[in-house]
Amino acid sequence: MTGEVGYHTLETCSDPTCEEHESMHKILIGAAKNSGKKDFADGVHYGQDEKYEIKVKRQRSAYDCGQTCLEMLGYRDVREMYPNRELENLDLLQIAGSQFINKPEGYSYTNPHMLLVKNKSIGNHWVIRIEDKIICPLRGVYENQEFKRIFVDRVLQTFKVPHLINPIPIIEA
Repeated sequence: MTGEVGYHTLETCSDPTCEEHESMHKILIGAAKNSGKKDFADGVHYGQDEKYEIKVKRQRSAYDCGQTCLEMLGYRDVREMYPNRELENLDLLQIAGSQFINKPEGYSYTNPHMLLVKNKSIGNHWVIRIEDKIICPLRGVYENQEFKRIFVDRVLQTFKVPHLINPIPIIEA
């Protein structure tokens, strides 16, 4: 859903009966009530000894799932770089080190990837896949197969995107 200047989000409009943005409210409020198995306040650990962490965040509007995924991967100012619109695949290709994955079947997801998925209810939607976990800024954290079964009609595109956050310090006991 593409917005325009002045487009408000759940942060600026708390009226669930707002007629202008009723569908946005239904999608985001419904997702908040039915979030994934892991709380949005938690992080997802990965890598050898699980020393890397992605902090899970909830998207703020119906069109900023891609920006939220980039924020989870450590990118700053993405809402200012791509304001009031959906993130496009060409935007990802402008990020240093990002790479379009042509044939993702059988591909190793040991590093974070952003997937553009198709859902009948909300249309195109960006998520992060790391190992066998899906981090969805709308619904929470799921096992890959479970997320596909309940939410994804098909995966449209896959991009390897560098994770900019430093490893969690390992404290030896």
